[in-house]
Amino acid sequence: MVRSSWYECSRAEVLLFLFMLVISANSNASNSDVRSYLRNLSLVDLFQLEISSVSKYSEKISDIPASVYIISRAEIEQSGYHNLVEVLRSIPGIYHTDNYDSDLLGVRGVLGTGDGDIALLVNGALQVSNNLKYLTVPVESIDRIEFIRGPVSIICGSGAFLGAINVITNMQVPHRANLVVEQLSGDSPGYRSGVRWGERTDDSFYIANIYNESLGGIDVEYREMMSSDQLATIPMGAHQSTKNDLERNNWGMLLVGEWKGFSGQFHYQHAEREGWILTPSFHDGNRELSNLTNMDVSYQYSLSNAFRFNTSFRYGDFSTERRYDFISPDLKGNRMLKGQRIESEFTLLYQSTDWAEAFFGLNYLLLRNYSYSIMIPFQPLLDLDTQINDADRKTYSAFFQAKFRVSEDIEFVAGARINKDKNYTKTVSGNVDFPTLSNGAHNVLPDEHSIIYPREAMIFHYDTAHNLKFIYGEATKSGADIASSLEAFGIPEHTNTSEFNYLFSRKDIMVSFSLFRNESKNLGRFFQTYSEENGFETVAIYSGQLEAQGSEFWIEYKPLQTIKVNVSVTYAEVEDKNTDAAVGNSPRFLYKMKISHSTGKFLTTLSTRYKDSMFAEWNILNSDDGSVNRVGNSIRSSLVIDGNLRYSPPSQKYGISFKINNITNNRVRYPASENAPFAYGLLGPKRSYYLTFNYNLD
Repeated sequence: MVRSSWYECSRAEVLLFLFMLVISANSNASNSDVRSYLRNLSLVDLFQLEISSVSKYSEKISDIPASVYIISRAEIEQSGYHNLVEVLRSIPGIYHTDNYDSDLLGVRGVLGTGDGDIALLVNGALQVSNNLKYLTVPVESIDRIEFIRGPVSIICGSGAFLGAINVITNMQVPHRANLVVEQLSGDSPGYRSGVRWGERTDDSFYIANIYNESLGGIDVEYREMMSSDQLATIPMGAHQSTKNDLERNNWGMLLVGEWKGFSGQFHYQHAEREGWILTPSFHDGNRELSNLTNMDVSYQYSLSNAFRFNTSFRYGDFSTERRYDFISPDLKGNRMLKGQRIESEFTLLYQSTDWAEAFFGLNYLLLRNYSYSIMIPFQPLLDLDTQINDADRKTYSAFFQAKFRVSEDIEFVAGARINKDKNYTKTVSGNVDFPTLSNGAHNVLPDEHSIIYPREAMIFHYDTAHNLKFIYGEATKSGADIASSLEAFGIPEHTNTSEFNYLFSRKDIMVSFSLFRNESKNLGRFFQTYSEENGFETVAIYSGQLEAQGSEFWIEYKPLQTIKVNVSVTYAEVEDKNTDAAVGNSPRFLYKMKISHSTGKFLTTLSTRYKDSMFAEWNILNSDDGSVNRVGNSIRSSLVIDGNLRYSPPSQKYGISFKINNITNNRVRYPASENAPFAYGLLGPKRSYYLTFNYNLD
């Protein structure tokens, strides 16, 4: 078992920490509108803040049947976050890994796969893809982020195993157009730019965002991550480092608006990013080009004081192309994915008394033109030419939730979602090399069946400051992606979570403590077994089981009007119920602390993130003794310190931020993955510098 080792700071690092605070403490203490805005919510106000991510209507945080964490626009600005991943990894219980192809998030010791484990929403609308690397919302457009822990399938349908992230961009209409330019230097050079503007009238508003980002990617020599045996296998002429092989470029536009009872949004994203696959590259890297479109139109109308309804229509379209550059300089090949998501929904809300409220909804989901193709004509080593096409996939859903207040102190919540999946065909052609599929037409879900996602909660308001929640929820999702196609066997992955949450709030302090237990089953796994009798055999199973339990504590405290302290600790024990092997990518402890100081023209933030040691995932099971072979060595624990200093004059005409990520240059390692099986893990960026300039146009 790998033991945790707490990081020991040098004297120079401590002095640097104190220097950042001194800069802020001795700045001009004059008041300004933005500084006031950054402190506009007391912690009691936050306790009473209303959100709608958990239900189909707005509820106070103290009343919702879930454990929720909120990051405001003020906090994003003060912390100097420059992308969505930075914002999300600051949330208690969330951790981030980079496998040099995708940004993956883990929640309370369980790492998501990027395939529906965490539902991604923008202004309450599900996105066409739940993979975080395909969501490029600029931080300047974000008004608030709501993270809901635990299964949320009653709202989101299939998926939302570990929770849901709702990125809200339509709350604050800018009074003036805002231009942002950011220069990145250090270990991941690049730039970022964007403009945000909008207008409000008596019965309408609109907000527009246009953005662009270009990152050079980190430069790491493979000898720092590979064993000597792995280095010996690098093909002749291949790159010796990741330089120029992990570049990321994207641009897009995001439009939101409301007119009377109508609301809508349009989001287009184009992204080009390179990833590491099996061997170093020879030319321009394994480049993936993606285009995603998300549109949403809804209408809300009050029938009476007691009833109102909402109807919505959503359309999503995605296409991605991977151009391979690995194994040999002569290899040419690509992989393509595409599909469309069309969804309509009707919701009726009833709120007539102080003791009861309920909503009921109907949903229709159509997945069209989903296809997967891969072509790598490189004989004799590789010769792939495979196509998989899905017929239209239809799902009909009904959902409801009711809340009853049996007294002034106690509320009961019960709800469920029923999904009815229609059968469809999956057609496979070419020289198939997937463990679960063969050539021909496959009848998927041959018997129409229903899946029920229940949710229950009891909420006890001891008084205005103390709140207790007992929460239970379930979720399912179709197994894996279109290539491995676990759903062809009619076996959805399933999870359930039980949680006890205590929430305390006073004017200057908010405290949350949770005990949780999560059980997941029918998990898809692909690995090899080895025995002396049969040698290596490829295995695909649909009975994987994980069990996670632990606790989480976070506190927000304002000892002074100008100072705010955030601290969180998460402990999670995750067990593989099929083997005795330790679970990969699962840190036992997460610790985070952030200190924010606001005085007049200056805002200063210092933050730390500690992540416990982790095992790499395993891919070979020894049938003789039950031991496993992992794709890489275990990685040590890490602690990263970031700092941000922001200056803005009283006129608010412009603002300048200077941020340093990884101040102590304590380079993080991520566990090895199947695509990047480096013996010593994948190295993260060294110290990086961000200089951001905001200018408000009159």
